[in-house]
Amino acid sequence: MTLEDLRKRIDAIDEQILKLLSERAAVVQEIGQLKLREGLDFHAPQREEEILERLTQQNPGPFPETAVRSVYREIISACRSLEHPLGVAYLGPRATFTHLACLKRFGDGAEFLPVRSIRDVFLEVEKGKVEYGVVPIENSTEGVVSHTLDMFVDSDLKICGEILLEVSHHLLSKSGEKGAIEKIYSHPHAIAQSRRWLEANVPHVPVLEVASTAAAAEIASREPAAAAIASELAARLYGLTIVSARIEDAVNNFTRFLIVGRKPAPRTGHDKTSILFSIKDRIGALYRMLLQDEGLGVPLLRGLRGARRRRAGPRGAGPARGAVPLPQGARLLPQREAARPVPLGETMVRPLSALASPHLLSLRPYSPGKPIEEVERELGLTGPAKLASNENPLGPSPLAVKAIREAAAGVHRYPDGGGSALKARLAARLGVPPAQIALGNGSNELLDLAARIFLQPGDEAVMARPAFIIYRMACQALGAVPVEVPCRAHVHDLEAMAAAVTARTKLIFVGNPNNPTGTAVQPAALEAFVRRLPPELLLVLDEAYWEFLPEGERPPSLDWVREGRRCFVLRTFSKIYGLAGLRVGYGVGPPELIDLLDRLRAPFNVNAVAQAAAAAALEDDAHVSRTLAATAEGRLALAAGLAALGVPAVPSAANFLLVDVRRDGAAVADALLKRGVIVRPMGAYGLPTHLRITVGTPPENARALEALRAAFAA
Repeated sequence: MTLEDLRKRIDAIDEQILKLLSERAAVVQEIGQLKLREGLDFHAPQREEEILERLTQQNPGPFPETAVRSVYREIISACRSLEHPLGVAYLGPRATFTHLACLKRFGDGAEFLPVRSIRDVFLEVEKGKVEYGVVPIENSTEGVVSHTLDMFVDSDLKICGEILLEVSHHLLSKSGEKGAIEKIYSHPHAIAQSRRWLEANVPHVPVLEVASTAAAAEIASREPAAAAIASELAARLYGLTIVSARIEDAVNNFTRFLIVGRKPAPRTGHDKTSILFSIKDRIGALYRMLLQDEGLGVPLLRGLRGARRRRAGPRGAGPARGAVPLPQGARLLPQREAARPVPLGETMVRPLSALASPHLLSLRPYSPGKPIEEVERELGLTGPAKLASNENPLGPSPLAVKAIREAAAGVHRYPDGGGSALKARLAARLGVPPAQIALGNGSNELLDLAARIFLQPGDEAVMARPAFIIYRMACQALGAVPVEVPCRAHVHDLEAMAAAVTARTKLIFVGNPNNPTGTAVQPAALEAFVRRLPPELLLVLDEAYWEFLPEGERPPSLDWVREGRRCFVLRTFSKIYGLAGLRVGYGVGPPELIDLLDRLRAPFNVNAVAQAAAAAALEDDAHVSRTLAATAEGRLALAAGLAALGVPAVPSAANFLLVDVRRDGAAVADALLKRGVIVRPMGAYGLPTHLRITVGTPPENARALEALRAAFAA
């Protein structure tokens, strides 16, 4: 049989299909007239789903199963429009993922109404302008859409169905050439879900946030040097070319959408029940609501602690083993009488502390060093020497100051949420990809985020004593147990710390050099410790003072990250670079860890001025050299002066000294304060007779020694 013969057969089959489609459409019109006479709903989603399931199961092949659903979805949609035009409101504009979800569920024959907000979707349905609305409810990587939940509290609309849509992001541009892209636009969620790909493939291209992926595509269609992260539908609608397909970082990236309407959907026997209720924030409140006799009577499955949780696939989770089906007809929540207003005189309002987490109540606030301005105001002093917070006495890098002035003109704009320019500078200097770098509002924020990601009540974190007090506070705030291992001769006892690891241990904190002792462990000892740790633990290696270490005493910590070890190396711009007031730090770790941090960290956590200053300071090697020289010289002079006063100092590798004044440290610190010298007493670290003194300029060091001499003589 020739090609021409085969094409004639195709033509004949198409004519037959077209004739059958016309017959089907005529029958649908008769159904529409019948529904109109009997007052029935024109849209029967359960019937449409039954048709699709039946045809999919009966498909003999070789026509693809997925194509059967797609083709018949459009056939059903076109026939339905003859019966009665179906109106559907969605979160627009066109070519958003909500638009794609609408097409997947209702087909192209529906009349779609794009609106500007989730609230507007609900309003259009409530006013009767459309039969249904489609809103996002949750994403597998970004979590719940709180705006949708909020709308259900005030709305009487019903959930009539759901749509599960796989979300794929594509890099689109007019030319289709990656090298021609000078900036990239997209919605913040799409940017967040593609961050690792962007950092690895276009690290120097600025990424700008806009209201939607469709808006990004529209901009890219007008700007030749611009690109957009958006859907394949957006590429078709806006005449763009796909530069790179499926650039999202996570596989199985799905968004669930809800279909809302004024009438409840008929039961099919394969339904889901959604329950929305609120309870007071008390321990055990949800448990009691679900299990007590007056509650819902829903059995809970107890998960094994520490077991790996299985992620739901695209079809959602299957039925839980042992789950009891809820009765279809019964009310799940009993009708309750309207709450009676309670006059203020009839009840006692509990204090806020009674509502707070009990873990939080066990904490004492972190006590920072007194600012210079406060000391001047309280004591009437002029120009006190602040030697309490381990700041750089030489001030910030001159290059950073210049960058600050230039960046100040743009502070009306939000900063780059991903810190791409600063990450690129750090990546080039450190020899790691940007996808392994996290930026923080100081390294302190990254410490806290690591704890929040991995620690739950009852978990353990191993740390030295004394060590940076935030390690312990981060654990206690979460109900986790800080396992503090005493230092040996003021140095981390790595052998004892390794022995303290149990089945409950999730994190190990090591400060190197350590704050407040200033001591460092030998690189070989630390490397042996790292290689001895169980592979499932995360080592948080706090290297805030790393630059002050002599080169021969710096451990190869970044090499451990490159090897794929679970090590999170933290550094900061507050100390050696003199940018403490801007709060910017960074961490280097496995890409999986950085992804988890990005999910939890606050948007725009590092401000634009801080990013610009840090990027400039990173290149100022001359300022770093001056700081190292001044610190080494001042540390020796300060230690010698203290020894002459009979005050021993712990040998330090950092920019401060821990000294034992052999009397009440807080009282001595107060006496120094009255003489214009601010130091840090160490009672909170379990060292009641110790002070921590930052190495200052030569005049500041001399002033501190003289004040200490006078305090001892008083």
